[in-house]
Amino acid sequence: MSKLIYIAGPVTGMKNLNRRAFENEAHKLRNQGHRVWWTHLLPPGMTEDAYMEFGLAMVRRCDEVAVLPGWQSSQGTKTEMQLAKKLGKKITVVA
Repeated sequence: MSKLIYIAGPVTGMKNLNRRAFENEAHKLRNQGHRVWWTHLLPPGMTEDAYMEFGLAMVRRCDEVAVLPGWQSSQGTKTEMQLAKKLGKKITVVA
């Protein structure tokens, strides 16, 4: 069954905004038949606050959340995980 999966992970301060890790996970999930969202799909140049607002909206609408390595150092990812837990979403930490 196809699911809509939000990919969360560290962005700020990461080389190339951690795009490679997001794209690799998205490729893996798409190959499993899932649809994926993550904030890199949004237009560039928005404020960090705006990306966070859209990210939280994506968490609310997704079926599951996949969390990339390094999440422990990302306040934004921790916030997304807290919301996902509160909403009862399945959270998978990617190895």
